[in-house]
Amino acid sequence: MASPVTRLILIFILSFSGVTMGQELPPVINFDPIEYGAGNQNWMISQGEDKKIYVANNSGLLQYEGEHWTLYKVPGETAIRSVLASGANIYTGAYMEFGYWRTQKNGRLQYFSLKDSVASGLVDGEQFWDIKEVEDYVIFQSHQRLYSFNKKSGKVTPIVTEKNISNLFEVRDKIYYQVAEKGLYVIEEGAGREFVSNEKIKNKAIIGLFSYSSDKMLAVTRDDGVFIITGNQWDALPVENYPLSVSFFSALYLQDGSLALGSIGGGLYILSLEGKMEYHLTQPTLLNNTLLAVMEDEEGNIWGGLDNGIAVINRESPFRLFVDTFGKIGTVYSGVVVDGLTYLGTNQGLYYKGVNSEGPYRLVTGTTGQVWSLNYINGKLYAGHDRGTFIINGTEAYHAWDGLGTWTVEKMGPGVIQGHYDGLSFLPDSSATSTAHYVEDFDLSVQDMIVENDSIIWLSHYHKGIFKLEINKEYTRVKNQENFGMSAKSEMGPQIFKFEDNI
Repeated sequence: MASPVTRLILIFILSFSGVTMGQELPPVINFDPIEYGAGNQNWMISQGEDKKIYVANNSGLLQYEGEHWTLYKVPGETAIRSVLASGANIYTGAYMEFGYWRTQKNGRLQYFSLKDSVASGLVDGEQFWDIKEVEDYVIFQSHQRLYSFNKKSGKVTPIVTEKNISNLFEVRDKIYYQVAEKGLYVIEEGAGREFVSNEKIKNKAIIGLFSYSSDKMLAVTRDDGVFIITGNQWDALPVENYPLSVSFFSALYLQDGSLALGSIGGGLYILSLEGKMEYHLTQPTLLNNTLLAVMEDEEGNIWGGLDNGIAVINRESPFRLFVDTFGKIGTVYSGVVVDGLTYLGTNQGLYYKGVNSEGPYRLVTGTTGQVWSLNYINGKLYAGHDRGTFIINGTEAYHAWDGLGTWTVEKMGPGVIQGHYDGLSFLPDSSATSTAHYVEDFDLSVQDMIVENDSIIWLSHYHKGIFKLEINKEYTRVKNQENFGMSAKSEMGPQIFKFEDNI
């Protein structure tokens, strides 16, 4: 196989002269979506025993053999969220689909689905976000369940059922998983048990769990730094120069003992646990400043699955780039002007500046992450965020809903209805600190919706079509629902919008 980084060797000639401040960086190669011929987002990366690279992409499974990219699509042609190359198999997880691929005599990959092996069927709306392997078992993780696939018998068994399984880890031949607001769990004898309680973790989101010594584990959190787990004890590990002001989405403990931290909007950080910042890579060195995945290949190269593209960092190269770059606000999803301030919701956070200001946009403190929507309702600005819902007052943010994520917010009755990754909730408008509650009997993702009146909601779902929901007068459950499905041959998800007074 040709090396994926052969084209990097000559990049050192692009070093900048006349720059007085900067850092020396290893050569980096970027692949944009046009070059690899698939979607922009890359959720997970794995290397096979044949040294080929496999990428979980919004459009399917990408295979790279050092020169060419090949795209394979799963049944239903949905986004692939997870991938694990092991032996002769390439395991993948997608929307309502999981299974494995195997190379055929013609060199092409063939897919073998495992979803029909689940006797009870999948939970409606399941997506598989991670895959780990221990001995003869492969574990597939959705937000609702963990499934165990026995490689010898071919049997698939649900082994854990929870509401909010946030992450999956493998350390020293054991499987660990975190449940939001419950704690860190371990699989033993085919069942989950609490390993570190949430009273100790205090709702800190773990994005990486690694073997640190014979009796310790290293836990990297999204927003709160690094921790050491000894037994079931949870203790902070102070690391000098650790970027605590940055939110991270992905993490990897490298072979040389350094940490690779993929941030939300802040690029890639590589630092030692002794506090030495080796590199900080951002745009334009990277195509995008949000890293959904980091992976180290057999040659020591670091692969980054970006929010828009794929990057490869050749750490072993003898050449270095000297660059001086400035971060940008990211991809803009929404915008609004309120009380003399312009707000932009991006894939890195919520930014603001004065309408007539010539200065830069500034981040609203505490809003780092994906800001999907901005809605000004009854004198309040609501920001739909991947960490829930924020109410914005000037340059300050109040975290009004702490859930898996909020796509959109709309006025309904005596409050607002919120569309989440996993259903709907209602937030009364009685006070600034009102508490929201889930609307029962509907748990699909709600990205686009229109409120027809105080009881009727119309919404679109990318895979299932258009829904018409009738909500009870207490806004606690869905009384009735109609689903207007779409053709299985359709290649585009439906959209719902209002034109004049018509939906």
